[in-house]
Amino acid sequence: MHDWLEEFGPTDPNSFATLAHRPGDRRFSAETWPTWASGPIRLLACVVPHCQRSESAASDMLQMLFNSSKLLDYVAERRPYFGLALIRHQVYGAADFSERFLSRLIASPGSALYHELATNLVTDGPVAYALPIRNRLLHFLFADARHAEQLSAWKGVGGYIERLLDGEERPDYWTWLNGDQSWFEDERYRDPIFMGLVFFDIMVRSAAHQNVLGHMWLYYLRHFARRLEAGYDSSGEGIDQEAEFPVRAARLLYELAQIVKGWVELFENLPEDSVHRQFPPRRESPGSIPHAAALTLGDVLATVALSDRIDRGVAQTLNDVILRSIRDFHDDGGELSRMRGWLIQALLDGGNTADRRRYYNRLADLFADTDHFLRHEIEDYATELVNRMNEAGAA
Repeated sequence: MHDWLEEFGPTDPNSFATLAHRPGDRRFSAETWPTWASGPIRLLACVVPHCQRSESAASDMLQMLFNSSKLLDYVAERRPYFGLALIRHQVYGAADFSERFLSRLIASPGSALYHELATNLVTDGPVAYALPIRNRLLHFLFADARHAEQLSAWKGVGGYIERLLDGEERPDYWTWLNGDQSWFEDERYRDPIFMGLVFFDIMVRSAAHQNVLGHMWLYYLRHFARRLEAGYDSSGEGIDQEAEFPVRAARLLYELAQIVKGWVELFENLPEDSVHRQFPPRRESPGSIPHAAALTLGDVLATVALSDRIDRGVAQTLNDVILRSIRDFHDDGGELSRMRGWLIQALLDGGNTADRRRYYNRLADLFADTDHFLRHEIEDYATELVNRMNEAGAA
């Protein structure tokens, strides 16, 4: 109101104010009024509060809200959808607040984020999850995945999981991870890593479905896998090391591998004109989701195959899960065949592991114990593995 009153009436065409006006008609601005008539109305601006002061005060208040740790705790626990209202605004500080807000939510089993993730497991076709409006936080972030991209939604969740696995958040968490996983089916919806994996799965699939360019930092999962391997220990009392998944860490590695495998297989279900079906010009830095996921899957395979901590049976299970992703790309003589070849190279590259000879030997050992029918279906993988072993031996 103050600004409108102050600018009411005709403007001197040679003044700076004319240059500052936005293009287009200035409706209800009395440009055609004589100066003597508009002058008294301009004087009213002196008694109306200045708009810029209000905006400045509002901005200062918003920054205070963004930077208050106590308020963050309160909002995350008691008023999570007020937090959503704050991150909706594309203002300075919103992305940083979003990171801390999501980090606090994923750190708190029983939070609104956990509830929404647990009730958002229905898929909407072969690519993405349904995002019902009732799940307000997930709907805002992923119904238009550009919101998640603008806010770097992966940072808050991914950063917390890395700190958790590094022992910086809950010192007793690794004791739990290396415990018996018999009740994991009941426990998983309160576990930060499992729910974080669900969060990433919804985010990545939403971006692929909506043709949002970029890999949505799915590479976080390779770091999760490395940390799970680094802390893996099934030697505890009462642990059956011959079980399919002796400890919870083994089960989480399996869930992680399944999710990344699913992202690779999105290639087949996406429209032909999707940006995520375009093969990258450089293998080491793809922006498309299936190709970035293939590199991540190779990194996970190398982490498992080269591990001296992970039980042999677990390593075999994960190897077989990952190799099935090759089988699922049927040789069609076209794009699926090309993606199959791309995936084989990514798996054998193993995240560019330095000890190639040891890696290939481990893969050969695992392949020898792989199901006979699966081996028959991926003979091209076996051939390329033998070629690489010969090259590594000759080097």
